[in-house]
Amino acid sequence: MSIMQIITGDIWDELGKADLILIPTNSTLSPRGELVMGAGVAKQAKEHFPMAPYWFGRKINARRDYGIVTYPESWKWFSFWLGAFQTKYNWRNPSPLELIERSTKKLDAKASLFDRIAMPMPGTGLGGLTESDVLPILEKLPDNVFIYKK
Repeated sequence: MSIMQIITGDIWDELGKADLILIPTNSTLSPRGELVMGAGVAKQAKEHFPMAPYWFGRKINARRDYGIVTYPESWKWFSFWLGAFQTKYNWRNPSPLELIERSTKKLDAKASLFDRIAMPMPGTGLGGLTESDVLPILEKLPDNVFIYKK
């Protein structure tokens, strides 16, 4: 099996290409039950898709589980699905590698449902990790996963 692919560029270049775009997020819900998406690519996603915090929060609250959150069942934006790839438990804290590993395993289990999956390099921005920290985990992903780095 081939491994995921790394692309230098902007994740939003995948609009119109990928059928699943994953956003690195935390797992913190606001008092209104919305996912906190106040910085980085999560904030950009909230600006592009204002209902994302509500839908992600609803799904996270219903599952009471950590890891990837996607909406292939019922929530599709135009020609693609938007998903949350959880990298933090709380937005204030650094990204723990074990959560990135958990999210990666869940993504690997669902990857065959999609032709093209795109996401930013998880945990390396506001999460405080380096590429060398996360690449050994991500290398398990198949070649239909495209990891964006700046």
